[in-house]
Amino acid sequence: MTHAVSRRAFCHRLAGGASALILGFDPAARGWATERTGPLVDLPRLDGALVTDAATLDEVSQDNGRIIRRRTLAVLRPGSVDDIVRMVRYANTHRIRVAMRGQGHSSYGQAQVEAGVVIDSRSLRRVLRVSDSEIDIEAGATWREVLAATLPLRRTPPVLPDTQVITVGGTLSVGGTGNASHRFGAIVDHVHELEVVTGDGRRAVCSAQREPELFEMVLAGLGQCALIVRARLELVPAPSEVMLLDYDYAHVEEFLDDQRSVARAPQGLDHLGGRISPAPDGPPRLRLTAGTFAGTRAGTSQRHALRGGSGSIMRRVSYLDYLHRTLPLIERGKASGSWWWPSPSAMFFVANSDARAFITDALADPTTLEGTELFDGFAFLATPTKPFTRPLLPFPREPLAFQAWIIRRAPAERVPALLEANLRLAKRVRGNGGHRYAGYGAVPFTPADWANHYGPATWARLTAAKRAFDPANVLTPGPGMF
Repeated sequence: MTHAVSRRAFCHRLAGGASALILGFDPAARGWATERTGPLVDLPRLDGALVTDAATLDEVSQDNGRIIRRRTLAVLRPGSVDDIVRMVRYANTHRIRVAMRGQGHSSYGQAQVEAGVVIDSRSLRRVLRVSDSEIDIEAGATWREVLAATLPLRRTPPVLPDTQVITVGGTLSVGGTGNASHRFGAIVDHVHELEVVTGDGRRAVCSAQREPELFEMVLAGLGQCALIVRARLELVPAPSEVMLLDYDYAHVEEFLDDQRSVARAPQGLDHLGGRISPAPDGPPRLRLTAGTFAGTRAGTSQRHALRGGSGSIMRRVSYLDYLHRTLPLIERGKASGSWWWPSPSAMFFVANSDARAFITDALADPTTLEGTELFDGFAFLATPTKPFTRPLLPFPREPLAFQAWIIRRAPAERVPALLEANLRLAKRVRGNGGHRYAGYGAVPFTPADWANHYGPATWARLTAAKRAFDPANVLTPGPGMF
């Protein structure tokens, strides 16, 4: 029986001097050992270590979102993939739950486990093989470590996240998009092979040719069917530098039309960014950032392609500096203290036909943009939907969509109102043919919401995969999906 909680069933408590929100179904309703407080018993032999000190448990009991806090019993620092197999099998036997955690960049408790075991993937971060076309790497490695292995060979993944400090396994579990997605889709669209540990404790290698259903249900699968321990990723030639130009717009339609033009060009610009910055005493600032890798296309050709903007400023940066372009913003937030506030953020894939109305509605609702000051408004960038091929990363059915990234930092007392704003946005986006990006943000979904998010056919497929690969439902309870 599925046990769901009302969207507004928020429970407040003070933790570490700030209000924390706890939301989700009650595992005890299904017989889970949530009251266990003593040490785990009859543990298997481990190559690594099972850690229970208070500082470690405190660290993994919250994430970068700083909204959900769930107290786990222990943290596994695996010394091998076999340790993960042993712990997942142990969880099945003793009816506890497990989840994999990397750098803790989840935003709404996705990698937390109440009274269970969190597996810290960071101890499994080896680069196993690099060639001109592929890299094999363990799931706990960060994208910075991927680049350290590939850039000496002048190779790079086609799409990268906008921060390189998150782990490969965490990114592939949620999907992964970036400023090259208008050309190449999501990061999960460029995975050739995975090694995983399924919910029933089986170690498996999967790909489009080998156990394809497991492969598809793990990529962007939020850890519901298996835990990723190794990935084989596509590589392409890396640029030496990036040329970026900023264009400012007075009118929303010109801003959107130029983005559409770039996104529809088959050999278009390599970087596409859009940002909407509300102004207190006037119209919003609309900025499109266009980029060319390795300087192969001159700025004049970009100016001809982008007709509506004005006041462009050109700058050249190394490819590595380009990839680390968000670090100054993070440091600025840390210096001001706002980085340590909760992050009730949200991200959506907005249908092209809804783009103008979405912007109008967002700007008209003060709560929608509250807490975005550090990030200078919200990102809004066009992308064709065809390159996005993974079933668990649903996109609008129109040929073109827009990614809306509403990233916030706000005081704890404002979090309930901002979560409600996220729910309103998720409902309106879905009602207009779009989707939320399930891998990021604080949108408290019930199981019924998840079913609606994926649609009947994909939900039935995921439900069947859950029964096949995690029949005891031990994996990744954080999203509250099953």
